[in-house]
Formats: sequence, C-alpha cells, structure tokens
Amino acid sequence: MTSRPSVATCSAAAVGLPVALAFGVASGLGALAGIYGAIAVGFFAAVFGGTKSQISGSTGPMAVAMAAVVTIHADNLAQAFAIVILAGLIQILLGLMRVGRLVAFTPYSVISGFMSGIGVISADIHDHEVLTLDFTDTLYVDDSAALVVEQLIDTAIEENTPVIMMGLDGFPADTLRSLNVLEKVPGECFVADPYGVREVAMRILDKD
Repeated sequence: MTSRPSVATCSAAAVGLPVALAFGVASGLGALAGIYGAIAVGFFAAVFGGTKSQISGSTGPMAVAMAAVVTIHADNLAQAFAIVILAGLIQILLGLMRVGRLVAFTPYSVISGFMSGIGVISADIHDHEVLTLDFTDTLYVDDSAALVVEQLIDTAIEENTPVIMMGLDGFPADTLRSLNVLEKVPGECFVADPYGVREVAMRILDKD
C-alpha cells in the first residue's frame, strides 16, 4: 500500500522537476544547474527541518536574482557561488534576529507588485535569448551532424535569434567551414568559453 509521504514526494518531484529545469535556464546557468539547485534545496530542507508555512523549491525570484548575479556581478562561477553563499549567510543572520516577523506588516499590494515585477522580468529574459552551440571537447563532425547544425542555425536566424558558437576549433571547424555551414554566423560570435558567450550575448542584445 502506498503511503501518503510517498505520494506527496512523487507529486512534488513531478511538479518541481520541470520548474527547476526552466528556472535553471532562465538564470543563465543551464538546466543542469536548476536540477542541482532543486536537489540541494530539498536535501538541506530535510536535514535542517522547516516550518509548516515553509515551501522548499525552485522560485521565480531566485531565478531572476541568479540571472543578475551571473550576468552582472560575477566574472566566473566561483564568484557567483561565493555571492550565493554570502546571501544564504545573511538570510540565516536575519532569521536569528527574527526579522521575518516584519513580513506580516507588508501590504498585499507590495507583495502583488513584487511578484508581478518578477513575472515581467522573467518574460523579458525569455524574449532576449541566444542560441549557443557548444563544441567543447568535440573531436569529429560528420556530414549528418553538420546538417543538423546548419538546420539549427537557419531556424535561429529565421526567428531572429543570435547564434553563438562556443569551443569550435580544429577538425570540426574545418568540416563545417568546408560545407559552408558557418557562413551565416558573424565572426564575433565564435568564442572559447561560457564567459565569452556571456560577453558576446550581452553586446548583441544591447544592440537590439
């Protein structure tokens, strides 16, 4: 017989997984980071416990905050991680000081406006996307793979989505160039690492 905690766990996982994937992508760190974040939140909530009013899971406000950290305040993932840890320590300190009781005095209009603003920012993030094709550690590209790459590039161009090629070098680059797959990609859109992707993406989106 299935117990209620088991049903609740499966239901939470079914809802939380796609949400974690989506917020991971929206934050700029990728879907895998969203999964890791959801796992970490569930683990620490189970270890340290919580309250009846506490909900542990992926949230829109944190996705927007993390997007700002990654794109503006951090030059690499180590700095982003340090900022997140510092924010967590500040939250623990505020909790020990019982500052959370002041939330009861926050008007509903403020909370509603805050969440509406988060929705607008999330929509704005979605509307400003780039397609990044990662060829890091890729040693070989055959004709069929080149065709797929060409189709991805053509589709992105049709949808006015900038294309960035990351880590493309050596034999894969020679193959794609020989097949004229890369002729529609501007030279500035060839970068070596994720931080190059960020810089080029921000420069392209600022032009738009």
